[in-house]
Amino acid sequence: MARWGFECPQKPSVAVLAYIAGLIDGEGSIRFALTGRSQSQRAIQIHVWNSDAAVMNWLVTKIGGVTHLRKQTNPALKPAWQWTASTQRATWLLPLIRPYMIIKAPQADLAISFHRIIEKMRAEHGARLPRGPLPEPLVSIADQMLRLNRKGAR
Repeated sequence: MARWGFECPQKPSVAVLAYIAGLIDGEGSIRFALTGRSQSQRAIQIHVWNSDAAVMNWLVTKIGGVTHLRKQTNPALKPAWQWTASTQRATWLLPLIRPYMIIKAPQADLAISFHRIIEKMRAEHGARLPRGPLPEPLVSIADQMLRLNRKGAR
């Protein structure tokens, strides 16, 4: 069991890891989310959207995370399920699926680097990080992630 009660599931097979990487590459995202009361903390999140609940339930069965149904505002679109893995699960999963990623590989690399720097800072400062703005190079990594996840022409 890791910090904060996250229990790592048994390591999935290569086939399962490759399939998850494909889901994230094709129908998912890797991002940083602002959390906490002051919106000053960053969480690493992985999302996958799909209209098939069976795929989302399979993800939860294989690696955990949470799902919920997102209703569409456009009546022409089917309702879509969203699966989410947040910081602890995401940082456990990303190094495992990274060898099989293509499209979202840069975002995975940034999230892995971000987490490694945070862990190093925790080792230096204790479990709690210093309050205040993100230090460099975390700001740079967060800016790169925003640029990579921006929709439209880059």
